Amino acid sequence: MSVTPFPSVNALLSRIGTIRPWRRIDWPSVYRAIGSVLPVDYRHLIQITGPIYVGKFLGVRAPGSTNLNVDLVVGVGETLGALQELKRNHGDFGCPYPLWFEPGGLLPWGSSDNGDDLFWLTRGHPDQWTVVVGEARGPTFEEHPLSACDFLSEFLSGGLESKILPESDGPGTVAQVDDATASG
Repeated sequence: MSVTPFPSVNALLSRIGTIRPWRRIDWPSVYRAIGSVLPVDYRHLIQITGPIYVGKFLGVRAPGSTNLNVDLVVGVGETLGALQELKRNHGDFGCPYPLWFEPGGLLPWGSSDNGDDLFWLTRGHPDQWTVVVGEARGPTFEEHPLSACDFLSEFLSGGLESKILPESDGPGTVAQVDDATASG
């Protein structure tokens, strides 16, 4: 049964089991805080699930989480602040991409258990944004020509090729993150 018009979102939802209702997200407030609308597939997924943990390795932030470790708006500020410092100290070697609010800048939406960051590459309309993975303890960034939900679905199935992220054992699970116990 399809819950959304997005096959990758439906694939992710099918791995949760019983979905606990998530609070209503005030998207206009999120857009004002972030400075843009966000991709529609991400909005569909997160409006249903809230923050999630994919394949026991990737965390996806959600706006409005009471746990600041998994709140999208807080994560954007923290991650971009760290990258701005890195770029100040090391220039493009530290990060070869512009950062959000710059055109085509990186906008963070998740992370891995190893500390790698997951970004939208904000080129074009938000529904055209693709994924960049930034290595946690190194200067490596890799582009994936997929939406965030397609990327997560590929990772979960074991079909994602990455030099930064480990290969998924696929087929993996998706778990909703409890606001009270999430550790980021």
